[in-house]
Amino acid sequence: MTGNTLFSKMISAVLILLITAAFPQQNPIELKFATLAPQSTAQGKALRAIARDLFFQSEKTIKLMVYYGGQMGDETEMIEKIQYKALDGGAFTGLGLGNACSEVRVLELPGLFQNPSEVDHVYSAIEPVLDNYFRKKGYVLICLAETGNAYFFSKQNIKSIADIRASKMWLWKGDRLVEEFMKELRIPARPVNFTEVIPSLQTGLIDGVYCSPAPLAALQWHTEIKYMLDLPISYVTGGFVISLSSWKKLSADQQKIIREVMKKAVIGLTAENRANDRETLLLLQKNGIGINKASGESAVITETGKKLRSTLNGVLFPAELVQQIDTILSQFRKK
Repeated sequence: MTGNTLFSKMISAVLILLITAAFPQQNPIELKFATLAPQSTAQGKALRAIARDLFFQSEKTIKLMVYYGGQMGDETEMIEKIQYKALDGGAFTGLGLGNACSEVRVLELPGLFQNPSEVDHVYSAIEPVLDNYFRKKGYVLICLAETGNAYFFSKQNIKSIADIRASKMWLWKGDRLVEEFMKELRIPARPVNFTEVIPSLQTGLIDGVYCSPAPLAALQWHTEIKYMLDLPISYVTGGFVISLSSWKKLSADQQKIIREVMKKAVIGLTAENRANDRETLLLLQKNGIGINKASGESAVITETGKKLRSTLNGVLFPAELVQQIDTILSQFRKK
């Protein structure tokens, strides 16, 4: 080995040591998220894309591990696991979000929104307000996502609210908002865990469910359903939540990347969900599910939503939050 070669190798080794010292290697922060959505659904695919984008946009400093399809239990159990630090966060429906912070359920008051444009506008305006409520309870609301309009589906031929009163409707166990909604409409409802819906339909424990069309098909609930009442109940809220303690472990840049990546994914996912709902309705009809139009009963849903404001005031959400959303909606409708 010549002197020049040896000298060059020594210089290279010193440079490597200097670079390593200046830019130390670090293991990525691992975030464990859970969702009820199966991996094959639009939501599941969106989460896979989010995990990929977070890893590369954070320069491999954030690794998102996702447990799909209820692997971590139903949403009540998922929230409990966040509290016990077995999970960092998750993608939730309104029930899961409400278990973390009940105030968010205000967005699912029946008849609150008239169209998707109102949903988008209110979500954007109220998200920072709701995030403050979440933080007081130990969570961070990363972003909200609308997951479709909920309808009644049944094994029975439901043509009106009166027909639903003659059936046994599913009630997601622990859902206070829907429980009060069913009581107000005098609809008999039986509390059943999310994972037990299909066997409960098969055994006759329940006759029907409330759900938006695309999830109904994705979860295979439509295989036990014969009719749908074309009467929108409310827009179903979803969103991404992380524990405040996990959030604080991230740098400001990492927090910004997570918000931006998830928000971008939610915008695309919301558009896809809306398209999927329309396509699913056509598919359900082709597969023999009867869709019955409810005549003049949308006012009943809206009126019920107004009654729930007082019933649930101070129980799930404060009156001032409802008033704030009313003001946002009023100003938007004037435009």
